[in-house]
Amino acid sequence: MIQFKNGCQIKHTYSAGGQKLSSHYVTVNTGVYKPLNPGQVIENLDVNENDNVTVEGMDYIGNIEYQIYRYFDWDVTFEPAELKYIYRIHNPEGFATNATTTNGPIYSYYRKDHLGNNREVWRASYTWGSTTHPAATVQRTQYYPSGLPWQSNSGDNPGSQPYKYGGKEFVEMHGLDEYDSDARWNYPAIMRTTTMDPLAEKYYDISPYAWCGNNPVRFLDPDGRKILIAGTREYRTQVKNDIKQLTKDNPEVKKNDSRLD
Repeated sequence: MIQFKNGCQIKHTYSAGGQKLSSHYVTVNTGVYKPLNPGQVIENLDVNENDNVTVEGMDYIGNIEYQIYRYFDWDVTFEPAELKYIYRIHNPEGFATNATTTNGPIYSYYRKDHLGNNREVWRASYTWGSTTHPAATVQRTQYYPSGLPWQSNSGDNPGSQPYKYGGKEFVEMHGLDEYDSDARWNYPAIMRTTTMDPLAEKYYDISPYAWCGNNPVRFLDPDGRKILIAGTREYRTQVKNDIKQLTKDNPEVKKNDSRLD
């Protein structure tokens, strides 16, 4: 849990193997009477009959994201209830949305740079009702070397999807502004992590809180543990393993992905 002094929270749930299962964003709409003290945590914060708290977020099952919204059920149970529906289905090249609607899925694809950062999102043409929408670039992201996105221009749509630097999720809710880099979180504004490197003993000459050995132009850190050099054999092996993990439950995607050859 991440507790903010205005009462808001971010709650994560993980499996025993470290896989993130859910991220729920708890918002205290009117704030707290006074800022919380350092280390103070509000226990069991959830939606209530006073409409002072809202909860939304994502549940993650394999390559599928389910968007959730909690509300107070005034009609039947008089208790907190939850809506959940498929939001994104990820694949090695991008993702699909609107997968369960009568108009069919809408496909979006990433355009990456040499470090694997998602610089643009290109949406394929699709038909909605009787209207056909042309293919278009729907998101553009420029980065500082640390991974912090630049201030966006009109039409860049920075909030349309959160997977950006290194393909990792950039969490801005409640002003957090950190990347979820699997093994630890990265704060790109200062190019430091919030917890120690789990493989710190392999890099005695580098701060255990540094990101990419303080050289993100040359190095990559795919999961917050091990530094790799872009384009090397070790890097390609890591990418290949990531694709296999993503597609293990989808043999059709795996069969048609040439990068697994």
